[in-house]
Amino acid sequence: MQGSETDRRRGGSNAWVGVIVLLFVVAGAMRSHNASHFFIDYGFDETFNWEYVGDLTRTWALPEPDQHWSAARPPAFFYVAGAIARASGPSRVEAIHTIRRVSGFFGLLAIGAALGLIARLSSPPAREGPRLALAAGLMLFIPAHIYVSAMLNEEVMVAGWVTFALVLAVWEQVEGGEGWQSWARVVGIGVAGGLAFLTKLTGCLVVAAVAVSFVFDGWRRGDVRPALARAAVLSGVALLIGGWFYARSLILYGYLYPHSLELHSIMLSMPPGARDLFDYLRVSPAMFVDTRVDTPGLLHSVWGGTYVTWWFDGHRHFVPRVDPVVERIGGLILVLGALPTFAAAAGCLRGIRQARLSVRAPDTPMLAVTGLTLAGYALYTWQNPWFATVKASYLLGLALPYGFWASERLTAWSRESRWVAVGIGLDLGLLLVVIVAAFTFGTPLWDMTLGAHYPGLPWLPDQP
Repeated sequence: MQGSETDRRRGGSNAWVGVIVLLFVVAGAMRSHNASHFFIDYGFDETFNWEYVGDLTRTWALPEPDQHWSAARPPAFFYVAGAIARASGPSRVEAIHTIRRVSGFFGLLAIGAALGLIARLSSPPAREGPRLALAAGLMLFIPAHIYVSAMLNEEVMVAGWVTFALVLAVWEQVEGGEGWQSWARVVGIGVAGGLAFLTKLTGCLVVAAVAVSFVFDGWRRGDVRPALARAAVLSGVALLIGGWFYARSLILYGYLYPHSLELHSIMLSMPPGARDLFDYLRVSPAMFVDTRVDTPGLLHSVWGGTYVTWWFDGHRHFVPRVDPVVERIGGLILVLGALPTFAAAAGCLRGIRQARLSVRAPDTPMLAVTGLTLAGYALYTWQNPWFATVKASYLLGLALPYGFWASERLTAWSRESRWVAVGIGLDLGLLLVVIVAAFTFGTPLWDMTLGAHYPGLPWLPDQP
């Protein structure tokens, strides 16, 4: 009898492994297909980013900050892309396709690492299959991650490095202790955080947040000195790897990072042009109806616009601008996405309680990174008050906390009642199907011809 029970559990576990593998296969196939079929020059700043990459196929010299639109950005992504472009041969199109595919694969690796951590933290093992499948689906099929993976830009790379750093940070938080393995994790956090910093300025937030979370936890345990040492080592490694670029800019140009260069001045004409406190307090029901961030209901709602760009292409760079079916499909996704969003928020609140109760709670680094990332994003959108800066792709480094907290709550709610489980399953199942259909480029949901697919939202009078 006991053997039959064990066999049944093993069979159920294998079935969930198969589900997870299938989810990764579908997500990988989508990204590979999109990388090869999505229009060239239609992604966020893709034309400008290629200008940087194209320069690197001729010379490895760092450009002057005002040489072109993307020249002032940290170089990690562009140098990797330049190396890929050189290896791809003379075809610009083939080089862009290859860079996109590599970027998408890197994003999947980071999500795989996040899922591995959730598996390590899940208990009891006999019941972890459904939660892991939920976590995998939630992280793999974030629409913002899918459509940004089809573009030539650094968002997926920086999100990947942030995720790797956070995985190691949570692992260290739970394991703790001394010895070379602990110090190896600390150095690894610094390396991943430094590479995130060298990919994009916001990468520094994961370094600061993890360092603070370690010191805070050490203070709670009454053992601050080792925590300070770990924070100092990971910060030093990150600065060594990622800080040199900013130090170079300070020495050569007088600033750590340029702001409002002349060639970017066209953005000053973008609406809304100014923000006030209510832009961060206003959460309009329009976020479940309007699928464009330039609509009146979302233009002055930062978090509403962020929600729309997490669950849909609110900037109209991936989906067509003019097809009426887009609005209906987008509205459906936005409504269905409310459940996992609410679950992630509920899981975050539960994580705060867990972190208060236990000094080894895995939530502490995730809470620190989430809080500092959202604060940094709010500050950025305040200083740059244009609809183009309201992008959930800037928050993709939070995929691990999102997947961890949402899957934990959804699994717990599903075990309370069969009807609740059925409702959750229907919502998430339909959401998955619609996302796959909507964000696999070239599906017959809408017109994918160039005429209907002007990239981006118009804000100038002479734009089509």
